[in-house]
Amino acid sequence: MSPIKDVSDIRQMPTAREVPAAEEGPPPEPVEEKTPDDVTEDDVPDMNAVFRICFHFWEMQPIEIYGQLGYRTQVDAFTAMKTPRQAWEAWLTIKNIKQPKKE
Repeated sequence: MSPIKDVSDIRQMPTAREVPAAEEGPPPEPVEEKTPDDVTEDDVPDMNAVFRICFHFWEMQPIEIYGQLGYRTQVDAFTAMKTPRQAWEAWLTIKNIKQPKKE
């Protein structure tokens, strides 16, 4: 093969297809951010939800959460928290530690 001497011989790379413009619609409704007091029992079906919610509000890592609940390992916490009611109680415990009620 001979080297290319003239750049006009180089084929252009195909361009990406143009994406059709999205239809203009009404702007999305603003979503109100929940506070820890807005969390309901339905929001906390299991320990994974407890870990996610605690991280969301207070950036707590799982090791901090199960330590606050009195467990040595995450496996111990998961083993003990088998029902949604127990996960809800774990959430309430952490919430009360992080946000003590003002009297």
